Amino acid sequence: MSRIALGGAVEKESSINEMIKEIDEFLNKNKKISLWWSYPIKHCKEDYEKEKPFWFYLYQDKSLKARYRVIDFKTKEGDEGIECPQEWEKYLLNKTWAKKKRLSGKRSEIFKTWFLIDKIEKLENEISIDDLISFCNQPVSTNRLVGSFLYIYEPLFSKNNMKQLIKKFIKESIEKNTLGTKNYKTYYEGLETKVSFGQGQQADISWMAFLRFNQTVSKGIYPVILFNRKDCLVLAYGVSETENSEIKWPDEIINNYKQIKETTCECNLSKIKEKYPNSYLKKCYKLEDGKLKEEQLEDVLNNLDEIIKSYIATFSSKPPSPTNEINCFENSNLKLDPYIKNSFYNSLKTKGFVILAGLSGTGKTKIFEEFVNCFPNAENNLFFPIRPDFKDTKSLLGFYNPLKNQYHSTPLLDFIVVASKNYLEKGKNADPFFVLFDEMNLAKVEYYFADFLSVLEVKRFDNENETQRNHSFQKFLVTLGKNTSSLNEENYNFTSQSIKLHNEDINDTPKELFLPPNLYFVGTVNIDETTHMFSPKVLDRAFTIEFNVGSFEDYLEFLQENFDNKNSVTIGNLKEDFINNGEFAVVDKQKIREFLEREENRKYLEILEKMNNTLRKYNLHFGYRVFDEIIMFLYNSQDSQFKFDNPEEAFDLAVKMKVLPKLHGTRQKLEKPIISLLKQFEIESPEEKIKEGIPQIKEIRYKHTVQKLLEMLYKLKIQGFASFM
Repeated sequence: MSRIALGGAVEKESSINEMIKEIDEFLNKNKKISLWWSYPIKHCKEDYEKEKPFWFYLYQDKSLKARYRVIDFKTKEGDEGIECPQEWEKYLLNKTWAKKKRLSGKRSEIFKTWFLIDKIEKLENEISIDDLISFCNQPVSTNRLVGSFLYIYEPLFSKNNMKQLIKKFIKESIEKNTLGTKNYKTYYEGLETKVSFGQGQQADISWMAFLRFNQTVSKGIYPVILFNRKDCLVLAYGVSETENSEIKWPDEIINNYKQIKETTCECNLSKIKEKYPNSYLKKCYKLEDGKLKEEQLEDVLNNLDEIIKSYIATFSSKPPSPTNEINCFENSNLKLDPYIKNSFYNSLKTKGFVILAGLSGTGKTKIFEEFVNCFPNAENNLFFPIRPDFKDTKSLLGFYNPLKNQYHSTPLLDFIVVASKNYLEKGKNADPFFVLFDEMNLAKVEYYFADFLSVLEVKRFDNENETQRNHSFQKFLVTLGKNTSSLNEENYNFTSQSIKLHNEDINDTPKELFLPPNLYFVGTVNIDETTHMFSPKVLDRAFTIEFNVGSFEDYLEFLQENFDNKNSVTIGNLKEDFINNGEFAVVDKQKIREFLEREENRKYLEILEKMNNTLRKYNLHFGYRVFDEIIMFLYNSQDSQFKFDNPEEAFDLAVKMKVLPKLHGTRQKLEKPIISLLKQFEIESPEEKIKEGIPQIKEIRYKHTVQKLLEMLYKLKIQGFASFM
């Protein structure tokens, strides 16, 4: 049973009973049926892809009345519509739908989603829309049913289903022959069920927890079943043993139930007391011959329901995480064009390494300060100024002093260790940590930042087993006060290669430094004659945002407009969006493919292909990494908390930030390719455009890229040399 579901409204004049009868008769003959909806699946589509099959609930007259099981689907945004997949045509309820994208010109009759279904059933008890819990941060209300699906968690998992699941949990706990928990993934009373038999090896205590969305057992409260894997099963008001939770069980629980460490039971609680001393005991059960009696099992479910009711009521009165509205970038002294803020946010979200370039006083440091204040963690940022004498990694991470037999650390190394511990403890809900390298080009970046550049580009560990085979990583964990038992499916995603620090037998500093995914680097660059220029290699590994100075008249007009710098978002939503639901800055090939499969996005592939073919003639073409990062930037921008009003501008900026840094050299090398690119962007006679200097381009499709190309062409004409910075 899937843990997520969809819902849709059935027209009032339609009869649910007749619909069920018609579809059921078709399924009896054909095993499957193909149906269409006039809405696209716009949110968390990849989650529904992974969760197939899932249930689709039919809404009518203020409640869910029936459901069908979706085994596959095709969906597309926009008003063009899509045809039923050819291999599904034999399952069409109405054969006249074949080879069509719509029934008529009405928006309500455009085929935007096709479902392949293998089962339909009427619900024994109708479900009120008020009892549903939203998935993917999409509100659940009758208003959302107008022109959209409901994105919800699976509301049905019967007591009998849960009874069987608990029996299976007890049996597999005793047998100790599996660590796999995939088959336990379900949803009970609106809560996600999570099970563990141990991480990497069998644990003394197995557990089954029931969690709200975005809650974890490492930080929070939760209903839990604890089992000593022999004869003692405990039902408890669970409390995280690794980190304090902002949410506490209410006083009536704390006052009426004892903590496990203070209780006795008819069965052996010693191991459970050792591992979970602070949880509150609801009841314990002694097993006979490895089984619960039927009346015991019934009592477990009744008591579990009581705990769940208290749990839900607790979160109803106190939100699980900060949700107050904040205004990011609201400082009145920070007046920036929205494309700068949007570029900064989505570049960091995509890559995790961003360079801010421009003259002094244009807001580079200020945007970083304003941005990190959007996250409510006081320890989440580090200001690290670069000095001209920085020569190698020691300048950033310190060195070992053999005379004193100690390692001289730096604020940066200490900060990375804190970020690593935060990720190990919180996993996919870890806080993002930001480092600002101020005036990054006062020293040669290729020297002091070389190790970071290399490690940031290597792959991360694919799974927990890979981390266990890496002895250096195991030693790294020990130095942090952790071990393999600290790892789980949510916190193993460190870089698979490390930065070497020392080879000495000291315990307070790791010999090698592995970087966690919740670590983000930002560098400011002042462009003047006293600084070092970046090589294309460095720029290729980052997103580079230019802070340009236009005319002062435009600037004054901009201030007089009282431009709304405020992006009102909730803290919880901002963090969840920025860290990509716990994936952090990652290139996801599936998302890239999904983005480019949409018809309206194919143009971006064609433009990039054409640009690369142009540059290939001059051996200046770009590779798969640049292509992937451009598309991921577009993917991340589309539903971002800081989204572009025009997707074309997002593409324009991505091309400027990722393709143009490769253009670095003499007039003989660059003039022809730059002119060719300008003509591709419909700029005729570019040489004429720069006769009187660099023109200000405003009303043109890809103005940011064109403006930069004209600037570089002008530099070639005047200096005989040009580079991105």
